[in-house]
Amino acid sequence: MHVHALKEKASNSLSKENIKQAILNICAFNPTPNDLDGLSDCECFPVAMPSGDLKWVNSKEDFAIIDRREYGEMFFAKIKILDFSLEEVHSMKPFLLGLRLDDLFMSGRVEEQTKVEGGFVDERLTNDLRRKAYAICR
Repeated sequence: MHVHALKEKASNSLSKENIKQAILNICAFNPTPNDLDGLSDCECFPVAMPSGDLKWVNSKEDFAIIDRREYGEMFFAKIKILDFSLEEVHSMKPFLLGLRLDDLFMSGRVEEQTKVEGGFVDERLTNDLRRKAYAICR
C-alpha cells in the first residue's frame, strides 16, 4: 500500500516533503529488496546537480548519497548528490538498502589517505597508547 502511494506521489506531485514522508512510511516496515521491486523506475529521488538545479531521478541514475557530514561539505556542488539531509538519509537507510543503493553511499566510495611529514617514532608514547587502548577494549 505504501509502495503504491509513493509511486502515485512521485508521478503526480514532486513535493519533496510528501515523497519523504512516503519513504519514511515504507521504512517503518523494514522493506526487503523483494518488497521494493516495482520502485526501480520510480522517480522519487531529488538529486542536486553540480549546476545547482534539482532533478527527480530513479534508482538507476548515478548519484551519491552523503552519509557523513564532512563528505557533504567537501563534495557539495561538485557531484550529483541526493538532496536529503544527513539525518533523513539515516532514517531512510532501510529503503535505500532495499533498493540496493548501498554502493552509492559516499563512505563506501571515498578512500581517505593520511600522510605525515616530519614525524618520528616515540616508543614511550606508543607503548602508553597501546596500554590505554588495551584497558579500554577489555
